[in-house]
Amino acid sequence: MPPNARDDCASSSQGDLARATVLDQALMSAHETGDGVLLAKLYSEAADQASDVEAECFYLTQAYVFALETGAPGVDALHARLKAHGREE
Repeated sequence: MPPNARDDCASSSQGDLARATVLDQALMSAHETGDGVLLAKLYSEAADQASDVEAECFYLTQAYVFALETGAPGVDALHARLKAHGREE
């Protein structure tokens, strides 16, 4: 392994963790204020960053529900993604 490879991996993991923490905080804040449009957007971002299909589909479902409830943009795209994973008809 090249000398800096370990540092690069640690750096990447720390960057992913920092992004997840910021996203988690933004999700909590949006829940507190009841901003459904923002929740749809943030859950969609969380789906994009998910490390496995189960997590991705969980976040997609949340994004889809909030998008449907609020008329947020992207409902069709969220539905298509869920359908592609066999989670929606």
